Amino acid sequence: MPSAALLTRGDDRSPVLIHVPHASRIIPVELRPDLLLTDVELAAELDEATDTATDEIAAAALRHTRLKPTTVVNTFSRLVIGPKRFPDSSEPRPQ
Repeated sequence: MPSAALLTRGDDRSPVLIHVPHASRIIPVELRPDLLLTDVELAAELDEATDTATDEIAAAALRHTRLKPTTVVNTFSRLVIGPKRFPDSSEPRPQ
């Protein structure tokens, strides 16, 4: 499975980080059977869960900056991975 995030290094002098966590609607084909929704239900859920065009907004902002910030773009739908979620108390914390 490909990486869940696309990291693009910016100018080392830029104090800005652009994070686009929820623009993708991509669900890897090998994970689709794990989602217990019909295709119609999944499309509706993706409509609700996706922050449409936020990746395009970030790209437009980048075209207007002198110092390019580092960008992190989640490449999978938030239905597959929640890049801003912390493990809950039942999950072991990384050491």
